[in-house]
Amino acid sequence: MRYRPFGRSGSQVSAVSLCVPDSGIRDGERVKLIVGAMELGVSGFEVRAGAEAAETGLGTALTGIDHNLVVVGARIGHVKGEKGSPFQPEAIRAAIQGVLARARLQRLDYVILEDPRVGELSTGSMGMLDAAKRARRLGMIGLSGAPEAVDAFLPTGAFDLLAAPYNIASGWNERNRIKAALNRDMTLIGRDFFTLGDQETGSSPPSPRRGLARLLGGRPAAKADGPYEFLNRTRNWTPEEICLAFALTEPGLASVQVATTSLAQIKALGEATERELPAGLPAQIEMARFSDAPHARQA
Repeated sequence: MRYRPFGRSGSQVSAVSLCVPDSGIRDGERVKLIVGAMELGVSGFEVRAGAEAAETGLGTALTGIDHNLVVVGARIGHVKGEKGSPFQPEAIRAAIQGVLARARLQRLDYVILEDPRVGELSTGSMGMLDAAKRARRLGMIGLSGAPEAVDAFLPTGAFDLLAAPYNIASGWNERNRIKAALNRDMTLIGRDFFTLGDQETGSSPPSPRRGLARLLGGRPAAKADGPYEFLNRTRNWTPEEICLAFALTEPGLASVQVATTSLAQIKALGEATERELPAGLPAQIEMARFSDAPHARQA
């Protein structure tokens, strides 16, 4: 596993980080997953605020671990069926306090506001987050969401971190968004590095189909054809490993998130971070990206 600087924090984080699963896994297996990921070198973990089993499982797995050796974050956003905005000051405060209590932490390295609507973040909400930073209960204030919202919030200078999609299908809009964040000295976390069919891998939380799903028309990786056929015929590389290695060619990314319940998958991806893409493959990726003009123009 390779490690990268986590922005201006002075910390290092593993090139692959884990989104702790909310569901689809038993409590004991979740703890084993987190502990196993740490044994494989993963040092970055993110939970959804309010996912009590995930928060508690993370706390159990981190028992006895020096917090300075890991990077722990939480995402706050709309949950289906819940009333009111999760971005009101009291809601944000309660979410942060809940994560800290259940995960048995003194601080969070970052909080991501997930998909806020334009006009939904009040001065009070941002002031509360700034107060948490001053009290050293929070390291960074992060942002993720729809392109129009991100583009509206980035110029405010209120955020320290951006979690954004980056994959072999990323267009100029996505790349320019990342560049704009780097120009503001923001920390970057990569998402959606590999999205195929109905299964979201490396996406946190699951998002609408984009990236490879958009380009491959929902077909599974084994059936990739046309300009992306090379994903299946590069010797000693799986399509997922190629996509991860490509994402890591963006030096501004501190870490690339993976959402999985499989230790074998984490192990394979961790090993892929140590490898360089075969000669000529980056050029094939760029040619494939521009081979279909309608897709190439999308963000």
